[in-house]
Amino acid sequence: MNPEVGSSNLPRATIIILRKINNYRMNLFEFFKELYFKENDRKLELQNALNIPIITVTAIVSILFYFVTTFSYGKDSYCLNAIFVILSIGTALVLLFSIIHITRSYTGIWTGYDYSYVAGAKKLQDWYGDLMQYYNERNGTISDINEAFKQGVLNKFTESIDKNRLINDLKFKYLFRAKQGLVIAVYLTMATSIVYLSNFFQAPNESHNSEIMTPEEDQQNGGSQDSKPVEPPPPPPPPPNEIQTEGAEPVAPRPTPQPERTKED
Repeated sequence: MNPEVGSSNLPRATIIILRKINNYRMNLFEFFKELYFKENDRKLELQNALNIPIITVTAIVSILFYFVTTFSYGKDSYCLNAIFVILSIGTALVLLFSIIHITRSYTGIWTGYDYSYVAGAKKLQDWYGDLMQYYNERNGTISDINEAFKQGVLNKFTESIDKNRLINDLKFKYLFRAKQGLVIAVYLTMATSIVYLSNFFQAPNESHNSEIMTPEEDQQNGGSQDSKPVEPPPPPPPPPNEIQTEGAEPVAPRPTPQPERTKED
């Protein structure tokens, strides 16, 4: 067991040495505690760093979709069509590469990442109570209990730091590769836009090529489908036949109702 620093039975030089050792252990504990929380903060930073790549992927996918669906695949420019198709496929493949690495950086695709954390406060409190019972049965001091507690927590800190650092380094590597792919995708998208604009200005404009005809020319050409004369509505049909039973008295036709006249009429 470690003697207490404040014990009056020890020489003054020994007390000074023990205090320096305790200060060193305290500084060592604080150092590893800072490393532990630094790796936890680094995990959150890596998660937040995925926002910009995800936005970039979404923007490039939207632009590429617009280019592919509105490109004029004419028969007169096979070379331009081939270049556009090659650039589009290349951009899509690079985007797929980046999306896979973004997913690996975030969730590991299938299994996820198992980070290591120090036990919760309730478990640590229970363990501290077990240490007190253990050292009280062996005539230990409170300094021994605190020292054992700090050393145990320090060991758990080091275990978590080593494991979490490996995970964060792996996630950083995947994120870095995803950003590399996005940079290439941006350049390919710029090249694709140049080809798209060249095709856009070379494509014939149907609205400009269509001739505007006067009404006289339209009539000479037989008129368009939209300028056909409107047929008048058909005349009202005759009244229906009256059916009478033989031997029955003929029924006089009902007079045609006349509109009521007002006092002014």
